[in-house]
Formats: sequence, structure tokens, C-alpha cells
Amino acid sequence: MGGNQLSKKISVKVVKNSKQQTERNTLLADTFENRWFQNEWKHKFKTLTSGGRK
Repeated sequence: MGGNQLSKKISVKVVKNSKQQTERNTLLADTFENRWFQNEWKHKFKTLTSGGRK
């Protein structure tokens, strides 16, 4: 029974850590996304549209 209680505590800790990590990643994505993602998608879209026309 004691071991079960310990694993619950650990899983809660992991959930908290992963939640913080997700929030941090979201913040990074927001600033980063605008430059990198848009460029990436413009490039992808160009190749897709030009490839479709051939």
C-alpha cells in the first residue's frame, strides 16, 4: 500500500512538470512560430502549388 502512495506522488509530480514544460513550449512556439513556421509553410505551399501545376 505504501508503494502505491509513492507512485501516485511521483505521477503527480510528472504531470506538473510536463504541464510547465508544455506551457513553456507553447510560449516558445508563439514567438518562434511566427517567423519560422510562416516561412516553412510558405515554402511548403509554394512547392505544393507549383508541383500541382506541372
